[in-house]
Amino acid sequence: MRCAGAAGRHHYFHKGCLGGWIGACTARGAAPTCPVCRGPVQVHISGLSALLEGPQADALGAEEKSALRVLLDRARATLNGGGCADSDEWVEPFHPEELAAAGAVTAAAAAGFYAGYSDGPGTGAIDVALLVAQDPYVQVAGGVGYVTGLVARGVEAALSDA
Repeated sequence: MRCAGAAGRHHYFHKGCLGGWIGACTARGAAPTCPVCRGPVQVHISGLSALLEGPQADALGAEEKSALRVLLDRARATLNGGGCADSDEWVEPFHPEELAAAGAVTAAAAAGFYAGYSDGPGTGAIDVALLVAQDPYVQVAGGVGYVTGLVARGVEAALSDA
């Protein structure tokens, strides 16, 4: 893996080194970037494909292998409709639109939790916003957050009565 680079200079990384960094970035809802210059991360399709199909793949854990397969599929999908198995291109498998959608789902879950937990003034607007959201994932995340907030409030009340 490498970064797109700044001023024509790419930074190359071992999958193990950059893999941890990518995981940390995506866990906080940020686009994975180069830890040196913050340029977009790129994947070499044929290189990653060779790794996953070669004998080195036996040394990978099931979770790591699965994550690399997802990364390869995402990278292939960026090429003119996807599916090109042996492309010798470097591509960016992470897109800002996808990260924005993930952020909206996370925000909806948090807003739903707040509305369910607090049930105070001003939460009615949150309830309405979650109900009229166009994205079904946002609606579900908001609903799950709301129910979780209600449960947390109930548990807190039960513990305070004990």
